[in-house]
Amino acid sequence: MLTGLARTLEQSSLASWVNSSALVLGLLSGVHLIGFAMVVGAALVSALHMVGLAFADRPSREVTRVVGSGLWLGLLVSLTTGAMLVSPRAQSAFDNWIFAMKMIFLAAAALAQLAVGRFAAKADAGSLLPLRTWGVVTTTLWLAVGLSGAAFILLE
Repeated sequence: MLTGLARTLEQSSLASWVNSSALVLGLLSGVHLIGFAMVVGAALVSALHMVGLAFADRPSREVTRVVGSGLWLGLLVSLTTGAMLVSPRAQSAFDNWIFAMKMIFLAAAALAQLAVGRFAAKADAGSLLPLRTWGVVTTTLWLAVGLSGAAFILLE
């Protein structure tokens, strides 16, 4: 199934456009990094709040909701540009264990981020330990996404 998808992606007009010039590739890479910087920045602010180091005077649901908006926007940008960047070399990416780990970490981080609101509500009710623990979990997962992405680029 992935082989067919990879072949379709590699033969698409999108893949041809991405490979058409270094400028296109560089522009997509830059936008991809901006999107991921939005994700990491938002995740860091959220995590700092969750462990009690930032915006301690604000309700957790408020902070995580506002910060979450930036995170999800950055993730949308990163996913879109990432798919475009991978399209010309989809088969080699799908066959690469580092890329597979990045996708696993990405899925885990996104799912963990979805649960942040639940822990924020508990923290606003007085139960801080679960929120603080979850702050460490989400930060670790987003860091793993970034490190595995960098490893994929450097070691491909």
